[in-house]
Amino acid sequence: AIGAATAFAQRSGFNDRTLRRWLIGQSNPSAAELGEIAALTGRRIGWFYGEDEAPQLPRREPPPGVVRISVVDARASAGHGAWNDHAVEIDGVPFPWDWLRRLAGPGVNADKCDFIRSSGDSMLPTIADGALVLINRNDQSVPLARSKKRSRNDDIFVFAWQGDLKIKRLLRQPGEQMTIISDNMQLYPPEIVPAHAPLKVFGRVIWWDNRL
Repeated sequence: AIGAATAFAQRSGFNDRTLRRWLIGQSNPSAAELGEIAALTGRRIGWFYGEDEAPQLPRREPPPGVVRISVVDARASAGHGAWNDHAVEIDGVPFPWDWLRRLAGPGVNADKCDFIRSSGDSMLPTIADGALVLINRNDQSVPLARSKKRSRNDDIFVFAWQGDLKIKRLLRQPGEQMTIISDNMQLYPPEIVPAHAPLKVFGRVIWWDNRL
């Protein structure tokens, strides 16, 4: 390794003594120096931190009639910040534009739609653990319960409540209370959210697939 360091020092212009100190762990290269090393070796900077060496391919534009919708890890969005402050894109899924308009209406904005993964069994049998769930962040309007006998509705939302990101049905009660409804009612009875409680709605669920 030391001999290789000497050869690399001659090729790169870095000081031989500096390279040796890096190799034995006495010091570390700066971000700028690491960028130079990455460029010289053909490695991505993340490789030096233990990340996979998979090449970073350029993003391809979807074909006509198809939009690319981000798959995000939104677990951190259970906090009080905005969705975009916490949701991290981890993938992208091509989705037919015509389907999206049928699901969310002709005025839907694809940039305001995201895929997330469900977690847990509270929405079984409707939404399985790990299902791919599509949400429209432009639609955050929770419907008003029209009757006390109405135990559930067809409106499923993604929202933050008590430090967790949840995917459940929501009903707005008179007086601005909210009812959180799980489909797996035997294990998860309805919850009542007091008026003006910090429940933060991020968007309406418009599609899901339990197989993907």
